[in-house]
Amino acid sequence: MKTPLLLSTFLVYAFHTHAADPEAQPEVNRFTLGARLPFNISAEFDYRGGYLPGTNPGPPTGGALNRNYDDGYVRVDADGNAQDLTWYWGYRDAAQVPGNDTLLQHANKLGSSSSREFASDPQAGVELAWLHELKRGEFVSIGFKFAFNYMNIKITDRHALSPSVRRLTDTYALGGILPPAGGSPWQYAATFDQGLNGPAPVIDDHPVSRDFSAFGSANISGHRTIDDDVFGFKLGPWIEIPLTRRISFQAGGGVAWGVSCGSFRFHEIATLPDSSTRTLNGSNDSVDAFVGGYLDAGFNLMLTKHLGLFLQGEYQHFGDFSQRTGNHSVTLDLGQTWSLNTGIIFSF
Repeated sequence: MKTPLLLSTFLVYAFHTHAADPEAQPEVNRFTLGARLPFNISAEFDYRGGYLPGTNPGPPTGGALNRNYDDGYVRVDADGNAQDLTWYWGYRDAAQVPGNDTLLQHANKLGSSSSREFASDPQAGVELAWLHELKRGEFVSIGFKFAFNYMNIKITDRHALSPSVRRLTDTYALGGILPPAGGSPWQYAATFDQGLNGPAPVIDDHPVSRDFSAFGSANISGHRTIDDDVFGFKLGPWIEIPLTRRISFQAGGGVAWGVSCGSFRFHEIATLPDSSTRTLNGSNDSVDAFVGGYLDAGFNLMLTKHLGLFLQGEYQHFGDFSQRTGNHSVTLDLGQTWSLNTGIIFSF
């Protein structure tokens, strides 16, 4: 609603300025204060895959390692896995002991997935600028501008992700022991110092084989949010062409730079093909510097010699900003940003 009103004000002053009105030429120095409404800002949220938090089966070979699975663990015990054996192990499901003198431990490895979300509304911002006129002619004036601006960018993505799942199976030799069973929720869960308090069943501390198999797709639901405060600066030349006694066309461009102070947060529920669920939470704060360029063009309306209004469009080009925490990352795209700028001119 504000944009049509401002345009109509421009038109009224452009075509209804009486010949007897004094010239409304601004002074050499001008200050502008106005709102910025950037468009076409997007963020790409990536899940890079891998094992879920808390799961780390380690390499396929080698002993004396802490190996954590989705349904069990084989870890280094209190005596350092003497003779390549450990009593510090456990498993959840009776099906992990198939009866052939082996123990099966599983870990689900998720593939990558991504989602792009555009800001649904223009992001709010403000800009303060100083414009200094270097030379004024009858048909054109030239000068330079230095500006400071601020905007907050907040984008939330709620799209569900569907990464593929590969199921790892590590097979351990039991060495003839009969695994304890019957506990809940664990069939058996030994402690770090279990063997120091009396006899405890031991197994090899390394898998004898490792296999992968397709295991369907997972569903990751929830939300991911990037919330950035962007502080920017601009410096560049401008030209101004008078159209009427009060209205002029102005265009310019130059270099733009600044810093982005942002936070990345996510809270998700991962549902695996076997209907088990895992909660995924994470956060990351970062500060990034950026440099790029800008072009702007628009109209100035001088109400008096010292007070006026402006309306302009602006194009800015910067690089991408990336933040990462764990297997999650987000890339904020400011490469093709347009904005509508409008506000007040003070001329002194």
